[in-house]
Amino acid sequence: MDVDHQPLRPTRTGLVNMGNSSFQYGICFIDTVLRGIGQVMLQNNSLTGLIFLIGIFYNSILFGLATLIGACVSTATAVFLGIDRQYQPIAENPPIPCARITGYFV
Repeated sequence: MDVDHQPLRPTRTGLVNMGNSSFQYGICFIDTVLRGIGQVMLQNNSLTGLIFLIGIFYNSILFGLATLIGACVSTATAVFLGIDRQYQPIAENPPIPCARITGYFV
């Protein structure tokens, strides 16, 4: 298969979705969530977000879950509202208050 016609194409910051299947949208959703977590530390990269998430889970499973839930809910809200994926790193801010609220009540 030619590189220009692949449905999912890796880039420096994550994945670009060129297809229409639900599997590809799911992979891009995960990519956007991880990119949003990475942007908490000002790194626009999904791999960096995964490394940060692993570090948070290593510190505390509860804080890791709170961070992951906050990023997933904010990304799902952006998808539901029809915000373009280019502007979806709205997941940058919600993981922080979710972890703080969890720390406050625990």
